[in-house]
Amino acid sequence: MILGMPYRYRYFPEVEAQKDWGLFVTCAGRGRTNPGAEFPSHEHPDEYYFTWERGRVLGEWQISLVEEGRGEAEIGERHFELGPGSLLVLAPGVWHRYRPDPRTGWSSCWAGFGGDMAGRLVRGAGFGGEGGFHSVAEAPARALFNSAVADILSDGTTRPYAAAARLHTLLAELAEVSRGGESRARREEIVRRAQTLLAEKCGETIDLDALAASLGLPYRTFRHVFTSECGMPPHRWQLRMRLERAKRLLESSDIPVAEIAELLGFRSAWHFAHFFQRETGTSATRYRAARAADRPRKT
Repeated sequence: MILGMPYRYRYFPEVEAQKDWGLFVTCAGRGRTNPGAEFPSHEHPDEYYFTWERGRVLGEWQISLVEEGRGEAEIGERHFELGPGSLLVLAPGVWHRYRPDPRTGWSSCWAGFGGDMAGRLVRGAGFGGEGGFHSVAEAPARALFNSAVADILSDGTTRPYAAAARLHTLLAELAEVSRGGESRARREEIVRRAQTLLAEKCGETIDLDALAASLGLPYRTFRHVFTSECGMPPHRWQLRMRLERAKRLLESSDIPVAEIAELLGFRSAWHFAHFFQRETGTSATRYRAARAADRPRKT
């Protein structure tokens, strides 16, 4: 069951003096979406409302934290699976969409902000300039996010500078989380080594506990590091590699589909066909035919 309260959110008018100050809050909200409920609701202003089918592009930064439940998101061409502790950083001008799993719903909180300082703070926190997915596994950091949003909801209209300062503190705390624990270089090394092994053994079933141990980490820590860097857990990343290799084999060879399924470690041609159809929206046979038709013919 998803804990929390129905959504409470506010949108704040831009104040010219705050623009000169360098940071201002545009909106904030927190609460829950129950399983199967409409998301987002039609109560949001037109410039913020979106549907999964068309997504949206914002003119400001937003940070959004999933506290409980599950869902998914797409930012540009990147797809992310979301769960407790998933943090979405949405950049201005970048297309995105996200939604809770209708089976679980979710509890979440978010804040929007702008100003000359906004992008520098986000990049300084280690979140990049195009936005993306990050993991905030530590319970105190997640509680801090919720508390900061609650304060912004209370102070955003009457004390806009205090609300902006609270947001600044929140970004600073998130920066500490994102840069704490394993050093960035060490995290990147772990992920590169894991990706290399998963790619080399693309068609094999990998013992992920043993893989984590070979990298000197317990599995839960390894999964957290990998997911925060790649936007998906290691088993899902390997499936993506299988899909990409399947596409290349279908495009560049005449290997029968059943043999491709065996090469990539699927239990049967049926399982491969089901996986390929689910991931691409078309069958492997039709994909091969379409790519063959697209190739230039020799004259």
